[in-house]
Amino acid sequence: MKAVISTPRRAALPIALAILSAVPLSYQFFNPLITTADYNTSAFAQPARNFLRYGLLGTRMGLVVNLGDRKPEHPSYNSHHPPLAALGASAAFLALGVRDWVARVYPACCSLGSSLLVFLLWKRHRGELPAALAAAVMITLPAYGHFGKMLGEETPTLFFGLLTIFLYRLWKEAPAEVAGRYLGGTLSSYVAGCLSGWAAFHAGPILMLDAALTLRKRRRVLALGAIGLAGLITFALIVAHLAALTGSMKEIVHAATYRTVASASGIALGSGRPSWIQQEAGHFVRLYGIEAAALALIGVLAGCVALARRRARADAVATILILTAFGVAHPLIFRWAAYMHDWLLFHLLPILAIAGAEGILFATGWLAGWVRRLGAPTAAVTCSSVTESK
Repeated sequence: MKAVISTPRRAALPIALAILSAVPLSYQFFNPLITTADYNTSAFAQPARNFLRYGLLGTRMGLVVNLGDRKPEHPSYNSHHPPLAALGASAAFLALGVRDWVARVYPACCSLGSSLLVFLLWKRHRGELPAALAAAVMITLPAYGHFGKMLGEETPTLFFGLLTIFLYRLWKEAPAEVAGRYLGGTLSSYVAGCLSGWAAFHAGPILMLDAALTLRKRRRVLALGAIGLAGLITFALIVAHLAALTGSMKEIVHAATYRTVASASGIALGSGRPSWIQQEAGHFVRLYGIEAAALALIGVLAGCVALARRRARADAVATILILTAFGVAHPLIFRWAAYMHDWLLFHLLPILAIAGAEGILFATGWLAGWVRRLGAPTAAVTCSSVTESK
């Protein structure tokens, strides 16, 4: 009976967090596609609709951007992105009908999953209250409500990236008899993320570095080989598929060199534009606000204090470093794209949420300590005053 009762109680908090996470996503959810973020949504919704119009074989699993119900003789492809994000939206269209708001269903579901994964990931290190606070901070950040329902690479790559990190952490701690299923889940999630967008690829090298530094020989070799091969094979298949659709590598190479660090040296030179750092700072303030930065800095201070007092757990520190690297890798590598599009900072959500939650806990603990210290002398003075009055 005890086990039966405890299961709903354990599920109550994640369910409540899922409901709360849906609130900021619901703002203007049923509106037409008219905002800046909606431009990106419509760009991916068109290929998603064409999957239903022309079929998977008719589109050759590519992002066909043509208009109209009649299958074009020579389809035009968006060769800059893998297809899974649009396929997810296509499934939503199939289930709910082709409407503007339905295009937001799949990314919104990914964002809900990301908030729950932040809770589950941090709960393993710090318990339910800090984890729930981290998820609560995440859903209050402007980037979550605005870009969390934008159809594109951002929401699915964040979800699958967090799921990959979470399952990898479980695999590291799992006994040998069940470790295989967690490794399989890690690799499946990683491949799904890579098929959703380029940002998910960054999780592989980050986890491989963690494995090289923290795992023993047998699991280290297994992690390096399995994750590395999964990333390389998936990347090769995506590039080969895009090349087969377009007939050459020219467009793919052009897009890669234009959007990545290869073209970043020319940013703002002699153009009167702000520098890359200034541009990203402006993007950050719009997406997260000065308050998020302040809370995150307090959280960093809390972490430094914990390290100095040797209270920080090594696995929690490793998770923080992994999430930080995952958050900054995409805008650093795709520097020109990050300069033009503020949503490339979307993957900072988890680390800012956790740092903000720890900042709140540290600040409230510090204030409570001062209140206790001030309370004792105040109480003594009050008692002495009452005694003298008598």
